[in-house]
Amino acid sequence: MENVQSKEKPIGENESEEGIGTESRSTLNMSLETVKSFVLRLKNRKAPSADEITNEFIKYGRELLLQQITLLEKIYNTGRMPKAWKSNITISIFNKSNKKIPQNYRGIILLSAMLKLMTRIITEYIGNQILISEEQQSFRAIEFNKSAYLCFVDLTQAFDRIQLKDVLNVLRENRVDTKVIKLIKEMNTENTTKIRTDCGSH
Repeated sequence: MENVQSKEKPIGENESEEGIGTESRSTLNMSLETVKSFVLRLKNRKAPSADEITNEFIKYGRELLLQQITLLEKIYNTGRMPKAWKSNITISIFNKSNKKIPQNYRGIILLSAMLKLMTRIITEYIGNQILISEEQQSFRAIEFNKSAYLCFVDLTQAFDRIQLKDVLNVLRENRVDTKVIKLIKEMNTENTTKIRTDCGSH
C-alpha cells in the first residue's frame, strides 16, 4: 500500500484546523483489537472498487493481513489517506419511469473496502459522541420500536447540498476527536471517480 507518512505535524487532541481550541470528549480507539472486531462485521458479497479488494478478502485473510490492517492506525494519526482510496467507481442504477431521463438514475459509488472499514469505525465513534434527540426517527440503527407520525418533505439532493465546512463545524462544536475531523476532511477532498457503463469504465 502507498506510504501515508506525512511531513506535516499531526493535529493534536486540543487544537483544530480553524484554530479553535476545543478539547475532545474522547479519542477514537484504533487499536488492533478494535479493527479486528469491525473486520468480522463486514458484509459479504459487496461489489469492490477499482482495487478489486473485497470484504471477504479482508475477513478471511485478517490474520495474514495484520500489518496492512495496522495501516489504519497510521492513517488516523497522520490524517493522510492513500491516493488509491480516493479513486472510486460510479455505477448508475435505474429507478423508475423513462430510461432516457438522467434524473431517473441513482448513482452508486463503489468505495475501497479498506476505506469502508475505516468509515464504519469512525461512524460508530461519532454516534457515541454526538447526542441525537429522541425525535429523530430516521438514519438510526437499533433504536426504539415505536410508532411514528410522519410528514414527508421531498428535499431534492439534500445530502449533496450539505457543505463540508458546516459538517466539520458541527463536529467541532460537539468536541469530536480533532484527528477524526481532519480525517473526514481528507476523505472528502480531491476524490476522483470513473463511470462504469455496459461499454466499460470512463
